[in-house]
Amino acid sequence: MTVREKALPLFLVPKFGGFCNIVSPLWGRNSQTHLLCRCLLIIILISAALMLGAEESLNSRTDSAHTGIIPDEPRELILFDYNGFIFGAYMRVGLHRNIYANMMEGVGWWNVENGYNGMRFMNEGNYSEWLLAYESPRDDPSWWGGAYLRIAFDIPEFTAGWSSISNLVYGVIIPEAFFRLGYSDYSWNFRIGRRYNNKVAVNMMDYYIANLDGNGFGMEGISIGAASLDINWLYSYNNGDPIGSINDKLADLFTYPGKNTLAFVIRGLPAGPGKFTFIIAPSFQSGGTVAISEDGNGVVDGTATYPYGGGGFLTAKYYLHGFFGLDGETEFYASGGFGSGANQLADTDLGNYGTSDFSVFTGFQGFVLVNETVSWRATLHYEHRSWETDKNFLSFGFRPLFRLAPIFGIQLEYDLEAAINTGKMGNRITLAPTFLPKNGDTTSSLQIMPYITYGYGDFQGGDGIAVSKGSKHKLTWGVFGNVGF
Repeated sequence: MTVREKALPLFLVPKFGGFCNIVSPLWGRNSQTHLLCRCLLIIILISAALMLGAEESLNSRTDSAHTGIIPDEPRELILFDYNGFIFGAYMRVGLHRNIYANMMEGVGWWNVENGYNGMRFMNEGNYSEWLLAYESPRDDPSWWGGAYLRIAFDIPEFTAGWSSISNLVYGVIIPEAFFRLGYSDYSWNFRIGRRYNNKVAVNMMDYYIANLDGNGFGMEGISIGAASLDINWLYSYNNGDPIGSINDKLADLFTYPGKNTLAFVIRGLPAGPGKFTFIIAPSFQSGGTVAISEDGNGVVDGTATYPYGGGGFLTAKYYLHGFFGLDGETEFYASGGFGSGANQLADTDLGNYGTSDFSVFTGFQGFVLVNETVSWRATLHYEHRSWETDKNFLSFGFRPLFRLAPIFGIQLEYDLEAAINTGKMGNRITLAPTFLPKNGDTTSSLQIMPYITYGYGDFQGGDGIAVSKGSKHKLTWGVFGNVGF
C-alpha cells in the first residue's frame, strides 16, 4: 500500500467533555424521534466541521489501482506474487484491563446494548490469519491454475490459556480454500471451493455486509467493457446442533435446511469521477426441521422449523479517489435484502427471521490525507432490520492520526452508537500513542499502541468496565499491537 494513515488538525477534534455535558441531561427522555434527531445533529455538526477544512483540492497520491478503502488492519505481506508460491499473514494481539486492573476477556465490551456491532478500535480479540497459495506461470499463452488456502486462528486471551482450544472456545477457522483455472490470454477464470471475497467491508467496524463468503463455484473476471463480471453459485448448509452423538436413528428424524444463492457481481463500472460495484444475489431457502441443543452437549432440547422461501439482496457501492476535495478515498454503499436474503449473507439463517422480513444497510467510509503529518478516517453506518426488537441502529466513528515522527504518532478515536428503538446509546473516546517501527507504514508493518478508553452510555461491558457499580461512566486501558508479515 502507498498511502499511510495520518490525521485531522487539532482544532477540528470534537471536545468530548462538552459533548457529554450536552448529552447527559437529555439521556432520560424516551422519544425515539428525539434521540434519532440528536444523533443526526451530532453527525451533521461533526461533518460540517470536517468540510470546513476542505478549502482547496489536492492531487491524489493514492494508488490508482486500489479498489477499496484502506483496511483498518495491517495487510498481509505477499512474499511471492504470482507464478509460484504466495505467502502472507497478519496478527493482532492485546492486553486489556478495566478500572479495577482486572484482565478483560472476550471482545465487544464497548458495543452498545441492543446494537448490532461496534467500532473495532481497542475493542476486538486476538487473531491471526495466514494466506498460503500456489499459482502456475502465466507468461506464455497457456492454461494456468492456482490453489489457495486461508487459515485463521482465534488466539486465547492470556489468562484463558491454550487449554481453551480443546473445548472449542478458540481454534482454527478456514475462511478460504479454493482452486482456480484460467487462460493467460483472457481475464476470466473458473473457481471452485470456499471463496472469501465479494462484500462491502466496513473497516472501522470490521463488519461485512452483502457478504458472499461461502462454498460453491463460478466464473470470475469476465470483461464487460471497462468493468468486469463475476458469476457465482453458493450453497450453505445448516447441520443443526451435534445430535449424532445420541444415536443415528434420532438424527434421521431431522431434515436440515440449505440455501442456494446465485450471485452476480459487476465491478469497476465507471460513473463520473468514481466507479460502481453492484451485487445482485437472489437466493432460495430449502427449509427443514433442525435439532436445538441449548448447551451444545448433544442432547436435543427442542426443534426449530426453518421455512421454505425465496428472497435475496441488492447492493450498490461507489468508490472514488478523494474526499470532498481532499486527498484520500471515499466509499458510499447501500444494500437491501428480503426473505432468504434479509441477513444479506450467503449462509443459512432463516431460523432468526421470517420470509417476509427485510433489511436496509447504508453509509459511507472515508480516508483523508491532509498532509504528510496529518490524516483521518471516518465511518457513518445505519441499519434497519425488520425482525429485531431494536430495528434501527446508527454508528459513527472518527479517528485522526497525528504523525509526530516517522515512527511515532498519536491516534484519537471518537465513536457514537445508538440502538434507536430502545434508546440505548454510547459515546466513546480512545487515546492511543502509536509506535510504527518500520518507517511508519501503518498498512503492512508493526504497530504498538498503549491506549486508554473512556465512554459514557449503555455498553455491553456493563459493570465490568464501569468506574463504579451501576455507573454509565466506563474506562479501560491496555496495550494492543498488530503486524503484517
